[in-house]
Amino acid sequence: MVGLNDNEKKELLNEIKHDVSDILRELIENIKIDVLEIIESNFYDDVKYSIVLEKTEKLLKNYRGLREHINNIKITKLEIKEAEETQIRHIMKNLFTDDELYFEKLYKSKANTEILVRFLENIFRAYKEECVGSTSLPEIRKRDLLENYYIQGLSQQEILLDYPSQKTFYKDKKDLIEDLAPRICGVDGLKI
Repeated sequence: MVGLNDNEKKELLNEIKHDVSDILRELIENIKIDVLEIIESNFYDDVKYSIVLEKTEKLLKNYRGLREHINNIKITKLEIKEAEETQIRHIMKNLFTDDELYFEKLYKSKANTEILVRFLENIFRAYKEECVGSTSLPEIRKRDLLENYYIQGLSQQEILLDYPSQKTFYKDKKDLIEDLAPRICGVDGLKI
């Protein structure tokens, strides 16, 4: 700034202020965008996690019904063999009756349900085995909650008789669902 008169100095300072102001405005805008992206990302992760927890709870609530579904559909091996033979004949003729299509859907539904129930039973068994040696009261309560409420189907009122409070019941239920979510849904069941 040596050799500049006062007006030139003022002009130079105004230009510098203007440039700094533009740079700061751009920097603030970029920071806002980054912060919004982080918030959106966390929001979607939280939404995804809550959906996984809802699905886990829905599976737990419907476990007994799924088991009953398997037991109520009685399909013998002879019926399956006859249906397969009939299906092969009809494939060659390109004809299917509604009964045959219904039978096939029913059989597939039972098979898919059996796979899911076996998967859940293995998870439940492993979870209960992990809790067997635990002396932690919450772990013991969660194991008993899984067995009595979800597997055996005791009512909430029956379960609450053994609970210190209703608040503890809901906390244990929430914690149990969070414990089981990654086992059922994999990495999506983790809150990271």
